[in-house]
Amino acid sequence: MDVLRPPLTGAYDAWLRLRLGTPVPRRGDFDPLQFRGVLGMLSLLEVFRDPVRFRYRIHGTETARWVGYDLTGKYVDEGANKAWIEMAHDHLGQVANTGRPALERHFNQIIGHRNLNVEALVMPLATDGRQPDFLISILVPHSSDPLWKAQPPRTERFSFDELTVAAR
Repeated sequence: MDVLRPPLTGAYDAWLRLRLGTPVPRRGDFDPLQFRGVLGMLSLLEVFRDPVRFRYRIHGTETARWVGYDLTGKYVDEGANKAWIEMAHDHLGQVANTGRPALERHFNQIIGHRNLNVEALVMPLATDGRQPDFLISILVPHSSDPLWKAQPPRTERFSFDELTVAAR
């Protein structure tokens, strides 16, 4: 089953190229221009460990437009509604703890001030190449399910081991 689809395939490939023999790409090797196809949808988050929190260093301009506000400089828990905060914190925490990318597809979810269908790919970065201390988050709206408005909210989750890239 092909899980990862364009434009996220290009972003995932760019992340893989950044690894350079380390388990997690180094933060210093990250160049946003390598993610041109998703640049406005890309957010960069800083990982804090005690307590575990995530702060937006950059909140993608397109993402901010979709959700209705810009979270640059704010913590994830200062953002959207409580249910979304919990889902986002769980997704980000999974990547920060495992050092492996993860994908979620959200259908009919209230995000910020909007009801959206989105795919969220989160990929780790590490200053030391091992312990994630930054995360790349890319939110891409999708309409692969034409009857989504008639469905109850749901989330599909895929771990790194399940990610397969759709044919290019």
